[in-house]
Order: sequence, then structure tokens, then C-alpha cells
Amino acid sequence: MPGGRPATGKPEILAALVETTAKLQSAAGREAEADFESLGPTLPAQEHEPLRRVNTALTGLLAVAESADLAPSLDVLAATERWQAAHKDALAGWKNLLEQIRAGLNPRLEKENLKPLIAK
Repeated sequence: MPGGRPATGKPEILAALVETTAKLQSAAGREAEADFESLGPTLPAQEHEPLRRVNTALTGLLAVAESADLAPSLDVLAATERWQAAHKDALAGWKNLLEQIRAGLNPRLEKENLKPLIAK
């Protein structure tokens, strides 16, 4: 571990890092597949969509808009607006989660002379 000591021999720190990884994976969501049906694009199904699902939906909408010979349909525009709002919400939730993790974990890491987590 460049610039810091590995957490080997510190089971409570390792357990906290495993828990942190699980929280981040849960917030990101599982790998999403393109969710476009023959009837058109889908809308966010949950109040708080996972980041991967939002990314997949917005990428799909961009592909639909870019491949069309005409201006985007009202359905595509409406779906884009809803997914952009879901994107804003997902990013805000992600940033909040990162701050909570850093606030809870960094003091413990620093106490053990380990490098704190930073967001890049």
C-alpha cells in the first residue's frame, strides 16, 4: 500500500472496509442491461434509482436520440427529463453516502496510522 501501511492484522478495520464496500456496491446497483422495450423507453421505477440503472437508461436514450432521423419523440423527451432528475438524485445520494463513509471511517483509519479515504 503506497504511502500507508496495509490493514493486515486489524480485523475491525478490515471488517469496516468490507462493510463500506458492500454499501457502495448497493448504492451503485447491479449491472444494468438496456431497458428499452419495443414500446419505447422506460421511466424510473423507483423513487431512488441506483447509479448504474440511471447511467444505462441515459445512455440508451442518447443512442435513441442520436440514431433517429427526426427530432426525438415526446416519449423520449419525457423519459430523458425523468431520468435526468433520477440522475441528479442518484448523484446527490452517492455524494451523501461518500461523506457519511468518510466521516465514520477516516477517524478510525487515522487512529491506526492508515491513510484516510479520499474521493477523486
